[in-house]
Amino acid sequence: MVVLDTSVVIKWFVEEPDSKAALAFRDEHLAGQELIVVPTLFFYEFTNVLRYVKSLPEESIISILGDLEQLGRREESSHDVIAEAVIFARKFEISVYDGVFVALAYLYGVELITADAKLVDKTKSLRFVKLL
Repeated sequence: MVVLDTSVVIKWFVEEPDSKAALAFRDEHLAGQELIVVPTLFFYEFTNVLRYVKSLPEESIISILGDLEQLGRREESSHDVIAEAVIFARKFEISVYDGVFVALAYLYGVELITADAKLVDKTKSLRFVKLL
């Protein structure tokens, strides 16, 4: 099991540096080798990022969201997740949005994989936050 943040999954659909490494997580998930967990917040963030990709028409964005229905396990943002997110946000001076991903990985005892080097740098004492 692994938590992927939006910066990783976006690389499945938009060619960016490290897209190949990001796609390896998707392939492992589809092969049943790795369960991907994301918070419900992920779908809002992901759609917002795609909204700014001018080459993608609305129909494509909606289709991509349909493709993501296969994405592992969605976690509703429970009180426990949000409470931990606030603690992580304050402690590491990150957004609560990023804190939700960190908190989810922490509560499950799994790694958070991100392409956000600043997040990794700010949370470097948390060994479970890994750069893609």
